[in-house]
Amino acid sequence: MYPLPIVKINEIPEYLDKEIRDIKLVCEVVDKIDLDEDKLTIIRVRDDTGTIDVRLFGEKRERDLIIGGIGPGDKLLVIGFIVELDSEMYISPRGIRKINDEWYDYYLLRYSRFRKRDH
Repeated sequence: MYPLPIVKINEIPEYLDKEIRDIKLVCEVVDKIDLDEDKLTIIRVRDDTGTIDVRLFGEKRERDLIIGGIGPGDKLLVIGFIVELDSEMYISPRGIRKINDEWYDYYLLRYSRFRKRDH
């Protein structure tokens, strides 16, 4: 078992090429869309390299327990699985945590240290 890499959105295809699908993503919420008829909530997130959707499936009350307090402008740590379906790509979350500015900066620092070590 390897530690989960912290990645930037534009690096996701690189990890898919290496057959690594489990990742950590440090990002900011752009939009949150509930599609109750599909039992789906889409959280559109961004970092300084792009945007991607985080999709959470299930009953509304279950989704609300996990992401009810999350909204645009919030910073998140997302631990998830990269899903590639036809020409679409999104993150299926295993864990989502709202983080404050200090934790956001901490994870960005860990990312830069990881990238220096990796290259």
